[in-house]
Amino acid sequence: MKDIVSGKKKKIKGKDVRNVTIPQYENLTIDAIAKFVAPYNAVGHYLPEPSEIPKLPKQWIANVCATVLQDIFTNWVAKKVDERNEELVIKKKLAIEMDPDIAAVFKKSTKTSGKSPIIF
Repeated sequence: MKDIVSGKKKKIKGKDVRNVTIPQYENLTIDAIAKFVAPYNAVGHYLPEPSEIPKLPKQWIANVCATVLQDIFTNWVAKKVDERNEELVIKKKLAIEMDPDIAAVFKKSTKTSGKSPIIF
């Protein structure tokens, strides 16, 4: 608190907090987040001393980063999630072979097919 009062640290108002979902993936650890935000000095003004960071919930740290860096951070998180998912598809052999024409139609599709009656 004294760091905020003295101007060493800045505060974020609750209404300004930007939430981001951070899954429990190996490539989205607190260390990975810290390495990504290190070049962005602005984030440090909103976080406690480095020795206190490991004691904080990862979600809180991520929300601070998302609030300060906005799309820079959320896009990075989305990229990490995509990387992990692609790696999992390859590692677990979850990909399927598909005719290129059918694959193109499938990728363009945004509708679901079929009608199902509501049964009570």
